[in-house]
Amino acid sequence: MKVKDLLEIQSTIEKRKVPCDMNGDLNQHFSVSKEEYIDILDMDLIHLVRSYNKILSHDKIIMKRKVWTSEEMEKARELLKKHSYATVGKILHRSKNSVVGQFYRENKKVSQENFLDREII
Repeated sequence: MKVKDLLEIQSTIEKRKVPCDMNGDLNQHFSVSKEEYIDILDMDLIHLVRSYNKILSHDKIIMKRKVWTSEEMEKARELLKKHSYATVGKILHRSKNSVVGQFYRENKKVSQENFLDREII
């Protein structure tokens, strides 16, 4: 059963309106398989619970591991061509600052390597 249907049932049982913040951007979930945002209210409850659990499990692993893999860096580069740092962070289950910091450190490293490669005249 879809989440929006369950909210309507709850609204009827409790004789209360569905809260106004249950519509809009608050309810956006990035579907990795579809590579797009979907509305949580259109998800089946079981799918929502499984997705949420997957995100929690993934976040625990990511929080323990600060180093980005080359695959993550490449995916982030591709995503940044179309999306903001904040959106890329959400897609990769990282913070916006983590994405910005990773590319800052990479650019700084490249700059240092280029500086060291120059001949001193």
